[in-house]
Parts: sequence; C-alpha cells; structure tokens
Amino acid sequence: METIDKISWEIRNDIGIITLDNPPENYLVQPEFVPLEVLKKWTSYDYLKGIIICGAGKHFSGGGKLENLFRMIRNKENISESMEKGKAVLDHLEELEIPVVAAIQGICFGGGLEVALASHSSL
Repeated sequence: METIDKISWEIRNDIGIITLDNPPENYLVQPEFVPLEVLKKWTSYDYLKGIIICGAGKHFSGGGKLENLFRMIRNKENISESMEKGKAVLDHLEELEIPVVAAIQGICFGGGLEVALASHSSL
C-alpha cells in the first residue's frame, strides 16, 4: 500500500483501489487530490482490470476543506493553477480504458462529487 496526501493506493486481485483516507468526512487536501504523475504510475499496470475509488469509514468525501480553499483563494494564480491540476487528474480518471467505479457511501459533496462524476460508474 502506498499513501500520499491522505490518499492510499493498493492492488487486490488485479483491481486498483484508491481510498480517500481523511476521515471522518474524507476531505480532499487540494484539488489535485493525488499528483497526476503518481496517478499515472498507479494506473499504468497492464494487468489492472479496473479501479475502485472509495472513502475510508462512513463517507465517500465531503470535498475540499473550506479552510484550505480560503487559503488558496487569497492567491488567484495559485487557485487557478491548483484547479487546473485537479481537472487534469479528473480527466485522466475519466479517460482510462479500464472501468473506474466510485463506491459512494455517506456524504459526497464538492470535489468528492467531481471525483465520483469522473468515474465511469458508481455503486
């Protein structure tokens, strides 16, 4: 298992599992919730049959933490760059040729909903 910025990755039975691991609401630390180059590495294994994205505990994700967003808004260049990086991560998930499933339970708001919408299907 590998963990970066409250996001963990593991492979079980040829299925990649991305866990939003910042309970209890699994807030995303930043719009680029996992660096794009890391996500590309994680999803590049030829034997992967699919990806499941889930939240640790009772909730999928409450989105971005407001304090972090307010901090980013103070610097307009920073927020724009952060949002573009976040969009690139979502685009990569959406464009994967293997199924990407969001296992939604509990709350799913804001950026968490964007992650779910970038998935090919949801449970």
